[in-house]
Amino acid sequence: MKLFARSPEEKAKHSAKKAERKVEFQRRKAEALGRIPPEELAAIPVTRERFSIEVTENIATSGMATTKALKYRWTVTDTATGVPQRTSYAFTYAGGHREATMFVAKLLSGKKKIK
Repeated sequence: MKLFARSPEEKAKHSAKKAERKVEFQRRKAEALGRIPPEELAAIPVTRERFSIEVTENIATSGMATTKALKYRWTVTDTATGVPQRTSYAFTYAGGHREATMFVAKLLSGKKKIK
């Protein structure tokens, strides 16, 4: 004898209700954080222009006379949502820009997930 056994119809109904609750939660979360709702965000195309790359001097190591420190910090930001996708460090400005460009290529190809 099974307690709380559900029929296939009840299971389908329950999973549909669960999916609706999840979508509603994501919509309310986006609204509370001041972001674009998920349904509008899905309509925005994922292109290279959607992401901005910033390479700045790493303030923690500025002024040091060493060349071994990671002197540049790069950040890839989704301009549609304003969410930083990744922040990392590099030895040179060109190296930071190259790593950020490679990360954007991974986002576009689907190897990395957009936050």
